[in-house]
Formats: sequence, C-alpha cells, structure tokens
Amino acid sequence: MLNGGIISGIIDCHCMCTMIAEYYKNESLEEKEFPEYWYTTDSMKIDFLKPTPVNKPIQLRANIKEMHERKAVVSCSLHSDGKECARGEVLGIRVPAIVDYDPG
Repeated sequence: MLNGGIISGIIDCHCMCTMIAEYYKNESLEEKEFPEYWYTTDSMKIDFLKPTPVNKPIQLRANIKEMHERKAVVSCSLHSDGKECARGEVLGIRVPAIVDYDPG
C-alpha cells in the first residue's frame, strides 16, 4: 500500500501544478515557458479514505475552489481501482520564481 507521505506528496504536487496551469492559461507562450511566478504550499489537509494499492494505477482529479491574486485553494481526489482512496485540499500562495538559482 502507498503510505500517507507519498499520497500527500502526490496530491500536493498535483494541486500546485493545477494552480500554476490556471494562473498561466491565458498568458503568452513565452510567459508559460519562463514563468515569473510559482505557487508554494501554505497548508493542506488530507483525508485517507481507503488503502491505496501500490500495484495499480492511480488517478487524480483536481478542482479549483478559489483563485485570487495571491492565493488559491484546490481540492483533489486520488482514485485507485475505481475507488476514491484519499481526498485533499491545498492552499497555495503565489511567489516569484527563482530565475538565477545558484546553490553554491
């Protein structure tokens, strides 16, 4: 079975990408390729409904509940074998992208 940390990470990542896609859906191709903003997780709540098998495909379905200038709320369900196994809600905050990151 997938553990809760993996499930939480998958839901978080899917929600963040949903926020970014919504924010940039009406922008130019150049802006989409070199975005000025990303989203970071402010908070999330995950409900684990059923065990999630590791040997079967999973499907995620995300919906934007709120989209504001600096924050967004996205809900997401994780399904496996036709059953909803987990459900989450993520609050994301829009932040500037790190353009010239130099780790050392």
